[in-house]
Amino acid sequence: MPFGTDNGDNRRRAARHDALLSVALRVAEDGPHHDGRAVVSSISRSGIFVATPTKAAVGQTVRFEFTGPDGPCMAVGMIIENRGAMGFVVEFQGETMEMKSFFDLAERMDDASRWQLLQGIDDGVIEIV
Repeated sequence: MPFGTDNGDNRRRAARHDALLSVALRVAEDGPHHDGRAVVSSISRSGIFVATPTKAAVGQTVRFEFTGPDGPCMAVGMIIENRGAMGFVVEFQGETMEMKSFFDLAERMDDASRWQLLQGIDDGVIEIV
């Protein structure tokens, strides 16, 4: 059952869409890599919440990539909030044409169709650089 869309209060720049996307997580840093899995539990035009116990610092750059119905989508953002073992919040820096197209499509859909579209993302990758 879809969780729907939360337009939140006036502080949100974009409608937030609940999701449960299992994504590959790559951390590029000195020393051993900390690759693994994470869950994107909400997504919007302006950012994502990544549920993971992986440590990440406010200010780190994040790349988020996946394949949408019309092809590859990519966004670059910055970690703006660290919630410890719960995860972190990423704010995207701008909107690519591909991401705009993806969200234009998603936001025209009813809740059930949007949920199916989001759950169809099965190749998502988040890279912390």
